[in-house]
Amino acid sequence: LWVEGKAVDRAEEVWVEDGDTGEVVRLPRVPCDEPLVVLGDKGNLMLSWGWTMKEIEGLCSRAALAMAGRFPGYVMHRTAMMVMVRRIVYKALFATVNEEEMASATAPLWKAYKGAIGLPVSVNAELVQAMGGMDVWAQLQIERVMVMMRTLWGGDSQAKQLLMGAI
Repeated sequence: LWVEGKAVDRAEEVWVEDGDTGEVVRLPRVPCDEPLVVLGDKGNLMLSWGWTMKEIEGLCSRAALAMAGRFPGYVMHRTAMMVMVRRIVYKALFATVNEEEMASATAPLWKAYKGAIGLPVSVNAELVQAMGGMDVWAQLQIERVMVMMRTLWGGDSQAKQLLMGAI
C-alpha cells in the first residue's frame, strides 16, 4: 500500500475528496476477506469465493424445499431450468469455482430434482444431464463463453484488451 509516496504495511484512515461535492470523506475499513456487493457479486480482495458458494448452497436448499411440493414433473423441470439454474449461474458466473465445488453446493437441489421428475435418487447425474436434465455446470460454462464473446465483439475497452492478451 502506498500513502503519500511512501510504502506502508497498513493504513489507519483513508480520506478522499468526493468528485461531485468536493467534500472530504473517510473511507470505511473492511477486512480483506469480507465480501462487498459489487454489481450483484460479492467480491473481496482475497479472491475467496466461499461466500458465493455458501449463498448457492442456501439457494439450493431453499429450492429443494420448493421442489418437495406435489407439482407435475414437467413443471418442476421447467422451474429448475428457467429459475433455479439461472439464479445459480448468475451467482457463480465470475467466481473461480471448480466442478466438484459446484456439485457439492447443488447436491440438495439435485436430489430434490430427481425426486420431482420421478427418478430414483440413485440415478447417475450424468445420465440425467445427457437426457436434458439440470446441468448447472454446462450452463455456467456456456454463459462464461458468451461473456467472453460479448467482450471480444464489443467496442474497444480495457477489458477487451486484457482478454485478448490472455488469449
